[in-house]
Amino acid sequence: MTNRLNAVRKLMNSAKVDAYLVMKPQNVFYLSGLQATESSMLITKRSANLIVDSRYYLKAKKSSKLNISLLDGRFEEFLAKEAQKRKIKRLAIESNYLTYKKAKAIEKKASVKIIGADGWVEKVRQKKTSKEMAKIRKAARIADKTMAYAKHSLSLGITEIEVAKKIECFIRKNDARGESFETIVASGPNSSLPHHSSGSRHIKPGDTVVIDLGVRVDGYVSDITRTFLIEPVTVATKQLYETCLEAQKRSLSKVKTKEKLANIDKEARTLIDKSYPSKFKHNLGHGIGLEVHEHPVLGPKSKELLAEDTVFTIEPGIYLDGKAGVRIEDMVQAKNGRGQVLTKSPKNIEDVIVEL
Repeated sequence: MTNRLNAVRKLMNSAKVDAYLVMKPQNVFYLSGLQATESSMLITKRSANLIVDSRYYLKAKKSSKLNISLLDGRFEEFLAKEAQKRKIKRLAIESNYLTYKKAKAIEKKASVKIIGADGWVEKVRQKKTSKEMAKIRKAARIADKTMAYAKHSLSLGITEIEVAKKIECFIRKNDARGESFETIVASGPNSSLPHHSSGSRHIKPGDTVVIDLGVRVDGYVSDITRTFLIEPVTVATKQLYETCLEAQKRSLSKVKTKEKLANIDKEARTLIDKSYPSKFKHNLGHGIGLEVHEHPVLGPKSKELLAEDTVFTIEPGIYLDGKAGVRIEDMVQAKNGRGQVLTKSPKNIEDVIVEL
C-alpha cells in the first residue's frame, strides 16, 4: 500500500494540496485493503487515516494496516478537527463522490479550500501488480468456463432472461463472488442493441445471440463477449461475424506499449467501416480491474499511449439496426511490450455456430 500512497502523494504535490479525501469505495479498497460500502480516507504528506463508523471498525482493523479513525458524529466536524490538527488549508476531494452541499459544509466548517481531484487514484490503479493480475486471471478463467456453459445452455424457445439466470447461478457455484455486471443475453434483433437488457424474447432459428458476461473475484472483475450463430446461418450473417472477428484480430495485432490508443481503435474501425459504415457504435475498449470500466478508454478520441501492465478490453461490434448484431470481446494485458490475451473462449466461426 505504501507505493500506492506515495504515487497519490506525487499527484497531491503537483496540485499543491495539503490533503486528499478519498471516498470512492473501490479507491478506498485499493489504498487501504478495506472493502466497505461506506468509508473514506484522509491522506496527507505524512499520514493516511482510514475513516469508518462503528459498523466497519472491526473489519477495518483486520483488513488494513493504516491508522483507523472511528467516526462518531458528523463527518464535517471530524474533518474540521483533522484540518486544524494537521494544518490543512487546501483539501482535494473526489467531487463525483461528495455532494455539493456536503463539500460546502466541509469547506465552511473546516475553513479549507476545496479542490476537485477526480481520477487521481484511478490513474494509479491503471498499472496492475502481479498480485492483482493473479486475481484478474482467475476471474478471466471463470468467465471462460461460464461462457462455455452459456453456449450449452442455448436451446430453441428458451428466453434471454432464462439463459441469463442460468449463467448467474453457474457463476455463484464456481468460486466467484458474483457477476461483475448484469449479464447481457441479446438475441435476434435485440443483438443490434449494444447494451440490451435480457428480456422475454425466445431464441429462434437463424438468430445471432450476443452474450456479454463477467465475474468478480476478490474485488477484481472480468468481462467477455461472444456471439453465437444459431443454425441455419445465412451467408450474410457469416460475413457479418467474420468481419467483426477480423477487426478484432487486426486491433490485437496493433497492441504494443507506447502505441497510441486511438491507433488501436482505428485498426478495427477502418475495416468495419468499409463494409458496414457507421455500424461500429462504441469505443473499441476500456480498462478493467476493480471496476468493469476503468481508465484508459480505447477510442477514436483517445489521446494517450498504451502503458505497460495495463489491463483492458478489445471489443469491436457491428450493429445492424433492428436486424442483428455481433460483438467479440476479450481481456488483454499489455506485458513485455505486447498484448497478452487473458480470455481464451473459442471464437472462430466454426466454434460459435450452434445447431439446436
